[in-house]
Amino acid sequence: MSKTLALVPARAGSKRVADKNIRPLLGKPLIQWTLEVALQAEGIDDVVVSTDSEAIAHIARQCGAQVPFMRPEALALDTTTTQAVIEHAIETLAAHGHNYDRIVLLQPTSPLRTREHIEQALQLFEQKQANSVISVSPATHPPQWINQLGPDGEMDAFIAAIQHSSHQHRPPYYQLNGAIYIANRTSLLAHHTFFMPERVYGYVMPQAAGIDIDTEIDWYVAEVLMRRRHEQT
Repeated sequence: MSKTLALVPARAGSKRVADKNIRPLLGKPLIQWTLEVALQAEGIDDVVVSTDSEAIAHIARQCGAQVPFMRPEALALDTTTTQAVIEHAIETLAAHGHNYDRIVLLQPTSPLRTREHIEQALQLFEQKQANSVISVSPATHPPQWINQLGPDGEMDAFIAAIQHSSHQHRPPYYQLNGAIYIANRTSLLAHHTFFMPERVYGYVMPQAAGIDIDTEIDWYVAEVLMRRRHEQT
């Protein structure tokens, strides 16, 4: 039987939103929203937090997640890649006899992701026999609306791209939302990325559920959406 690890990476530092992983969002530390749904989701065997912060580790343990190791300082820098953090966690856990077949990466900056989203993404992973599944949301703007300005700020090429696009024949576009990444452990370690050459599928989430907090504006939007969700339940 396959075994699934939900890994939640959460370092102490944050460039745009100070201490965002422990900052209260509607009365709970931001990371708690992710930990609660991960612990509830069917198909997840263990929830592990990779952190360099004792404060984050304390919150994680109170929620019921595992913090079997503290992330080394060298992997808690602004330049540290998420992939490096994932591989460190996999290798450290394996060294203590804990091996997993599937890795589910759940970033704490996606607090509106639900247990149902995680379960559906896992189901898609199984149905497609995928190497990886990556969550996406409908794009807020079509790509034709995004372009560079000319050297003097002119918009000739910008406008030409818009004029040559047809609203009637425009297919739907999606954007990465950072909420859920799932991969086969062997493939993830072989390719060192979730973006593999083949058998990669997108799990489509509603735009509101895919909010990724990276700025103060994102935080405000997430707070409004979270409050509305709780008022409707």
